[in-house]
Amino acid sequence: MLLRYNFQVGYISMLNQYDLLKVKIEKEEFICDLCNKGFAKSYQLSYHVKTRHQDAAFECSTCGKKFKTTRQLVAHTRCHATIKKEKELYQCEICKKVLGSKQGLVSHTKRHLKIYDMTCEFCGKGFFCAGSLRLHVNSKHTGKSNFVCNVCSRPCYDKTALKNHMVKHTAEYKNRSKVKCTQCGQEFLDDKYLRIHLKKKHVPDNRFVCDLCGKKLYSKSGLVDHMNVHKGLKPHKCEFCGIGFANSTTLRLHVRRHTGHRPYKCKLCDRAFNQSHSLKLSCFKVWKNLVCHVEFVKQFSQHH
Repeated sequence: MLLRYNFQVGYISMLNQYDLLKVKIEKEEFICDLCNKGFAKSYQLSYHVKTRHQDAAFECSTCGKKFKTTRQLVAHTRCHATIKKEKELYQCEICKKVLGSKQGLVSHTKRHLKIYDMTCEFCGKGFFCAGSLRLHVNSKHTGKSNFVCNVCSRPCYDKTALKNHMVKHTAEYKNRSKVKCTQCGQEFLDDKYLRIHLKKKHVPDNRFVCDLCGKKLYSKSGLVDHMNVHKGLKPHKCEFCGIGFANSTTLRLHVRRHTGHRPYKCKLCDRAFNQSHSLKLSCFKVWKNLVCHVEFVKQFSQHH
């Protein structure tokens, strides 16, 4: 009985060794010619060659990043879809800027509509953050500030703000590359401020200037309507009552009083207005909740 048991154990052990040898042989059946690494299956060798030795041949049409397999490309493409969905979810309807969260969108929207979180108790000026309010009070009303620049005497509301401000007085900051206005030679730190300068100080070639008062108009028709005001002309007549107007825009608003047409409708309270400005002034005051602010901006921007 003992001999038989030992024989069975030895036979099983021999089979196990054979299986191990078989697995080893299978693993070495498909060998990579480039690095001599062995694989049990042909598809494993194929995947190895693609991912380890071949150049990336599959390019993402969105960002241009390249991948070695279609599977990697498909997985990467899903990331773009997720990012796009998040961007659409927290995108400002007024300026199209993308925010990272719903609260960020709410705070950003409040700046567009000038909904201040706090106001100065001395003059009523509004602010979005406590630091700006504190700096305003210290510099404009109380005359107190513990953090004042010793170069230009500018007050700062804390130590960090003063440290950041002092950087502007360093030689490295002053010697930064700047962009220059080709019309007047004034220099700016970047293109953003140059564009603002051009818009405010220099008249583009496509604008029209009134010879009588110097007002700048954006179109020939706008200049014609403006000249009608100087000349006392009212060529735009109302077909209902015959009243004349100097420009077509004023006439269009007037006609809506006759027809009752109110194209600017608030989808939050169902009220309607004949001007977008009236919608903003009248309706927005009703909705104090911040979530309603965001919804209002979304609806309001659809009329523009």
